[in-house]
Amino acid sequence: PGKKLKGVITGPFTLAKGLEDRFYGSPEKLAFALAEAMNKEARAIEPAVDVVQFDEPFFSVDWPEYAPALVEAARRGIAKPVALHVCGDVAPIFQKLVELPVDMLDHEFAAHPELMRTVADVSFAQTMGFGCVRSDASEVESVEEIERKIVGAVDAFGAERLVVDPDCGLRHLDPAVASGKLANMVKARDRVRSSA
Repeated sequence: PGKKLKGVITGPFTLAKGLEDRFYGSPEKLAFALAEAMNKEARAIEPAVDVVQFDEPFFSVDWPEYAPALVEAARRGIAKPVALHVCGDVAPIFQKLVELPVDMLDHEFAAHPELMRTVADVSFAQTMGFGCVRSDASEVESVEEIERKIVGAVDAFGAERLVVDPDCGLRHLDPAVASGKLANMVKARDRVRSSA
């Protein structure tokens, strides 16, 4: 009770980048075919989740000009909030990301703290998923360090537009390290809430 669930789906562009195309003859056509398939998956999980998230890590390294139409195709008909996670340094494309048809943007602020400066210069309406613990480092951040990051994010975005989370998936880390990061993140969030 009181907890929300995010359903995470690999995005069509990222899937297309990892496949060998023996049929469509075009990366764009392949990506849109995958968007149609991912849309079916999103519709299937929508009743069981509170947020549908598409992960598109390749957007930060190879931005396609058809990204807005691709995201629209993947999310078509989804009534619940839709999030887009793009890892890596998204500063060069952040202005494009805010124009996409999604309700939440989610990025790696722990690994790329300079992104805060970029975000401060851009007006956007989405909620921000704020990565506040690194997914590429085995050191467990202290509660105090994470708390400082969250306070900065609250100042930048406002608490009502902020969701704290890890930078990216923690699957490459030792389970004890991943658990420690998540535990400290929750403690830091609760400290920020209690001092508000």
